[in-house]
Amino acid sequence: MKPRLSRAPRLAPLGLALLAAFATAALADTTYYQRGEAEAEAARRRAGGEDARVRVQKQTAHLYQVQLPYFQTRAAAELAAHKLRQLGAKSQVLLPKERFGYTLSAGSFTKAESAERRMAELRAQGFANLRLKELDGQLLSYRVESLGPLIAEPAQPPAAPPVPAPAETPATAAESTEFSFAETPASGAEAQTLTFGAAEDTAGAGGGPEPKAVEAKLEDLRLEAGLPLDNGNAADSLGLVRLTPSLSLKPSDRFSIEASVRIDHTLQDGAASYSDTELDYQESFLRWRGDNTRFTLGAQTVLWGRMDDLSPTNLYVRQDLSRYTLEDIADRYQPQAAARFEFFAGAHKFEALALPWFDPSKLAHEDSIWHPVDRLGGRIQGTAPDPLVAALVRFGDFEEDPEGEDEDRIGGGLRYSYAGQGLDFGLTAMRVQPTTPYLRLNPAVRDALLLGLPPPLAVAAGSDATFQAVYPQTDLVGADLAFTALDATWRAELVYTSDNPVTGPLLELDTVPAWSWAAGVEIYPGDGNNRLTLQLNGKHLGRGDYADPDDVYSLSGELENGFAQETWRLRTRLLASTAEGERDYYLSSELAWLKWEPQEFYVSAHWFGGDEATASGFHREHDLLLLGWRTQF
Repeated sequence: MKPRLSRAPRLAPLGLALLAAFATAALADTTYYQRGEAEAEAARRRAGGEDARVRVQKQTAHLYQVQLPYFQTRAAAELAAHKLRQLGAKSQVLLPKERFGYTLSAGSFTKAESAERRMAELRAQGFANLRLKELDGQLLSYRVESLGPLIAEPAQPPAAPPVPAPAETPATAAESTEFSFAETPASGAEAQTLTFGAAEDTAGAGGGPEPKAVEAKLEDLRLEAGLPLDNGNAADSLGLVRLTPSLSLKPSDRFSIEASVRIDHTLQDGAASYSDTELDYQESFLRWRGDNTRFTLGAQTVLWGRMDDLSPTNLYVRQDLSRYTLEDIADRYQPQAAARFEFFAGAHKFEALALPWFDPSKLAHEDSIWHPVDRLGGRIQGTAPDPLVAALVRFGDFEEDPEGEDEDRIGGGLRYSYAGQGLDFGLTAMRVQPTTPYLRLNPAVRDALLLGLPPPLAVAAGSDATFQAVYPQTDLVGADLAFTALDATWRAELVYTSDNPVTGPLLELDTVPAWSWAAGVEIYPGDGNNRLTLQLNGKHLGRGDYADPDDVYSLSGELENGFAQETWRLRTRLLASTAEGERDYYLSSELAWLKWEPQEFYVSAHWFGGDEATASGFHREHDLLLLGWRTQF
C-alpha cells in the first residue's frame, strides 16, 4: 500500500510561501520618520543581497504643537530658540510673523500627553509664555521598499559592509514623539511653508512638500456693527463689511506672484448718513529670489521702523486712517507701489527701496464721523477752535490729494540692518514724502484775508480749493535698536527729518527740521498669557513763531491677556499725548472669543477725550461700542 502523505507536510510549502509573502510585505511597509534610519535599513537590505529604495511619503496628521508666542523681534525669538535647542527641544521661529510678534515651536507631538510633558519641562526651566496649539499638518515619512534580489554586477566594486540597523526599527511609527520643521520659501512677504519632517533631510533629497502652484485665499472676512455711546454723536449706528481675497502663483522656486485687494462696504446712519463701497489694492507684486538676494516689484508693505505704533521711521508708509484708531496696529499700515532689493549676508542685510509714485494715506468718507474735517461744526482735527477757521471751513472746500510735479512724487532710500543673538539694529537714509496730509490755506484766500475781506469773499477770491493737503518731501536719516535684557525686549528709534510742514503767524505754510524719537519695552507680567507693551514718543520742531507746538510727547501701550486655555483674549490699548499743555487720550478694550479659530467673535469699546485742540478731543462725542466677527479661509 502506498503510504499517504500527511496534510501538514503538503501544506508546509504553501505556509512558507505565505510567511515569505507576509515578511516581504512587512519589509516593504517598513516606515520611519527619520530619513537616516530609513537609509540605514535600505543599506542593510542591500548588504544582505536584496535591492531596496527609500520613498518619501506625505500624510496628514493631527498634532499638538508646543509654542512660545509674542517675541517682538526676530533676534529675541532666535535667542530663545537657541536656548531651547541647548535644552534638547527641537525649536525654530515660525514664519510669517503673527500679528503681535514672532512665535517659536518647541516640539510637535501626536499625543496631547507628550506635549503636556514638554510644557511641564519648559516651565521647570523658567519658560512662562507657553501655549498648546492643535493643528493639522503634512507629516513626512520614509518608506523602505523591497525591489527583489540584488543582481551583482562584476564591474562594480565589492559591496560595502553591512550597516547596523537601529536598535528599534518598527514597521510603522505608531507614536513618533516629536517632529521638526522644514522651511521652504513661499510667495508672501517673509512667508514660509512649514512642513513636518527633518529639515536637514528633506531639503537635500527633495522630499519636502511641493509648494502649491496656485493658491486662492480669503485673508480677511469681517462683519462689524457699531453703536455710538454719546447722544451728541452725528451717527446713530455704524457698519462694516470687509473682504480681502488673494491669489498666489508660484511658477518656480525662485519666482512668485501675489495679487490681493480689499473691499470695504461702510454704512453710517443718523444725522450724517452715507453708504459707500470702496476697492483698495493690497499686497500685489512680482518677486524673484536668489541665493542671497530678493527683488520685489509691486504693491508691498515695507516697514523699516522698529516700533509697533507711532514709528518715526515709518512716516513714508501708507496708512488706513478711514476709521481713525479703530483699526488694529497690524491692519493700519497698507501696501504701496515700490521696488525693493534685499541682499542677505549672514546676520547682515542691505536694502534699497524705490517709490516710483506717491499714494497718500486713506482718509474716511467726507460724511463719516471719522473724517478729520467737521464741516457743520467748522472744525479741523488737531486745531484749536477759532471763529475765522470755522467760517473758512463752512464756506470753503477741501482738496485731499492735489496733483504735483512727477519729480516731487518719487522717493526711496537705503537701509542696513543687523540681526544678532539678542540684538538688532539698523541704519536708514531716505528721501520721501509723509503720507499723512497737512492742510494749508490757499495762498490766494490768505492774501484776501490779509486785505481785510470777510471769509465768504476771501474764499471766493481763490480759484482752487480753500484748504489743500500737502505732503512736503523730506530727507530722513534714522537709527533703530532692539535688544533683550531683564526678561524684556527693548526697542528704540531716533530720526531726523529736514522738512516738516508748519503754519506761520500769517497763516503761511513753512517747513522746519525736526527730531523724533521713540523708546519701548515689551514684558510678560504674571505668566506667559499676559503681554504688556509700553512706548514713549517725542517730536521736537525747530524753534520759531508757528501755530504748531514745538514739543509733543505721547505714551502708548497695550495689554493683552489670554485666559481659559486661550479660549478668550482681552486686549486693552491706550494712547495719551501732551503738547504745550494740551492733552488728549484714547482708550479701547476688546474681548474676543477664540474657541473656533480662525474665527473670532468680539466686542470692543472705544473712548476718546482731551482738549479741543487735540486729535482725540476732536472725537470726544464719538465714543463707540463695536460687535463683530472676523475669520479667514
